[in-house]
Amino acid sequence: MLVLAVVLGSGCIVRKLRITRRGASPTAQLATASLEDLIGQISALDKAVQTINATVDLAPSLGSVNKGEIDEYKDIRAFILIRKPGMFRIIGQAPVVRSLVFDMFTDGTSFQIYFPTRNKLVVGQNNMDRPSPKKLENIRPQHLFDALVVHPVGQGERAVLENRTDETDASYIVHILRGTGTNLKLARNLWFERIGLRLTRQVIFDTKGDIVTDARYDDYKPVQGVSFPNTITITRPADEYGIKLTVEKVELNKEITDDKFVLTPPQGTETFDMTKRPLGSGSGTR
Repeated sequence: MLVLAVVLGSGCIVRKLRITRRGASPTAQLATASLEDLIGQISALDKAVQTINATVDLAPSLGSVNKGEIDEYKDIRAFILIRKPGMFRIIGQAPVVRSLVFDMFTDGTSFQIYFPTRNKLVVGQNNMDRPSPKKLENIRPQHLFDALVVHPVGQGERAVLENRTDETDASYIVHILRGTGTNLKLARNLWFERIGLRLTRQVIFDTKGDIVTDARYDDYKPVQGVSFPNTITITRPADEYGIKLTVEKVELNKEITDDKFVLTPPQGTETFDMTKRPLGSGSGTR
């Protein structure tokens, strides 16, 4: 006992570890919240924002971290229109010259994508699963909508809370499950940092438990009384593409009329129907 007391008192076996949490500084006061608090926060935000009219810089990247190679493209100026519950349009322009690169639209059920340089209009259903070997052609407007509009816990869904606070992290994670009885499946999870309790990440899963969308939210700024992320990074691992959105200008709850969601390509545009054959096959992909 005497020897142990001498060793402990001398500090010979004491080593200080510096805590470096990703969600908070080591000395920051962590906030506390219940599952009901966090679910209520998402529901309140969903009710507070009905339309989004934004100008963003969009940087696509193709490839996979699993394959060790990612190609990044130059920033594209894009204009985003969102009207809940499911209307979404995004128009992309090339750097400098600002010529039209793409025009995408979805009403929550079907989609249209116009590529002016190919004189092609691609149409299909949102629930289709026919990936193209040309990764850029796998981008769907619904993928972006689901990342930009964080849905509250809905009917038929259950939520459980994980407090992931240790020496490397300080986050609450709301896991949202879908199904009944023993047939529960992880639908998505929402990550909140524990300083301001802001949403930092949303992960959406398929029925097999694989990640289909991983969205990160950062650089929050007040917009018309709402805290809004100015940097949104979206990754689609299976489709091997990602998109980083940097908000330049945003207006919330401004009226957006039906005509703003009408995509009308020029006469003579080739229409490619995804419900009839997979994109990436045949002469229509050139």
